[in-house]
Amino acid sequence: MTPPLLDPDESALTDSPAGPRSPRAAGLPPVFRRSEAIRAGLPAQRLRRADIRRVGPAIYQDTGHPLLCWAAVDLPEPPHGMPGEVLHALLRRRADAVLSHATAAHLHGLPTPSAPPQVLAPIDLTVPAGSSRVRLPGVVARRRPLKAGDMTMVQGLRVTSLERTVLDLASLPHPWTIPDVVGAADHAVHEPWSPSGRRPPATTPERLHAALRLAGPFHGARTARTVLARTRVGADSARETFLRLALEDAGLPEPALQARPRPAESECPEVDLYLAGPDLALQYDGRTHLTPAQQARDARRDAWLLARGCRTLRVNDVDHRDGYRRIVRLVRGML
Repeated sequence: MTPPLLDPDESALTDSPAGPRSPRAAGLPPVFRRSEAIRAGLPAQRLRRADIRRVGPAIYQDTGHPLLCWAAVDLPEPPHGMPGEVLHALLRRRADAVLSHATAAHLHGLPTPSAPPQVLAPIDLTVPAGSSRVRLPGVVARRRPLKAGDMTMVQGLRVTSLERTVLDLASLPHPWTIPDVVGAADHAVHEPWSPSGRRPPATTPERLHAALRLAGPFHGARTARTVLARTRVGADSARETFLRLALEDAGLPEPALQARPRPAESECPEVDLYLAGPDLALQYDGRTHLTPAQQARDARRDAWLLARGCRTLRVNDVDHRDGYRRIVRLVRGML
């Protein structure tokens, strides 16, 4: 994720007689560790000048280099609030470390629990079992076995594999809950929608179960087994997962996901969740459903289904904040 350096002009590569040497002239990357700066010949007091900003534990940014924003790689801002260059610098500090847990989940594009913007999560690292500890402010480092298949590269960063990441999430405390981890697992196995049809999933339930069998004992293994037992293919968002789990936890039938209520009719649209007993479609109206064009498409779909006897129940973020109690009550009354 470190952006390529611009071709500097000649003056940028030479020491200025008016002041101390610049990080760029010293050959440092846009974000660097204190030890890297010292080895490059920058005195410690140079790190206190206005053109250098501390952005992490013993990690500094050359403010002359803009940092790459997460949106540029189609990712939201991470729970830890740090730019990718800081993660690169941390991994340079420990060549045996990988980003893991919630930090890896963000890089894999998995949904993470929402938290107040002023509350920043730590950066999660995993180092091999038996290696020396990592003690850095704002970093939680765990020592666990790391097999070759447990690691991959995402955005140029060493990260736990998608399967290992899902299992690791099961060990996290609040704000992570079992529904949050199931939502992440559902996202990992879902088949993304595209105008030309559904794309292959990033992983499969079978691969997640295989990873759990190979993992051996670990903190969170029991929760991971519960999560995988409740993981399903078909949810296009974490909110759809939360809705499904709320219905199941209330003792209601498990709905089908991305189902076509009238499969014999080629024009039948897919619905988010479908209960065959009451012939009921449930549609989660997230942010993408707020545009006039999408609302018109939704209305046409509802009318098509209603003309064939299938009712549609619309669900929104107010229902989510209420724990889906209204939806559970309505569905129970239709059975």
